[in-house]
Amino acid sequence: MIIIDAGVEREATAEEEVYIKKMHFYDEMMEKKMELSSLEKQLSDGDYKIIKSYECSLMNIEIPYDIEQLHSERQNMRDRINSLREEIADYESKWEEMERKEANDSN
Repeated sequence: MIIIDAGVEREATAEEEVYIKKMHFYDEMMEKKMELSSLEKQLSDGDYKIIKSYECSLMNIEIPYDIEQLHSERQNMRDRINSLREEIADYESKWEEMERKEANDSN
């Protein structure tokens, strides 16, 4: 792996390669966590539409939203959230394994 060190291209040491790969892995994990957080917020922010729709249905008033589309969009978000939670759990497990290996290698 070629890296740039003080403006000069050179071959990375084995330790540098491990570190770079670990940081890349960490960045991927954090991107998944940020996406999860964003989707959870979007889902929560849209709860008022569900409450409003429920109130309208109780009052026999026309629902102001396309409830099928609303349900579909929210279900897609929930599906993606569940998928991300599984992916993040896998990333975290692998991260902990890398940390243990690194700790063992340094002993």
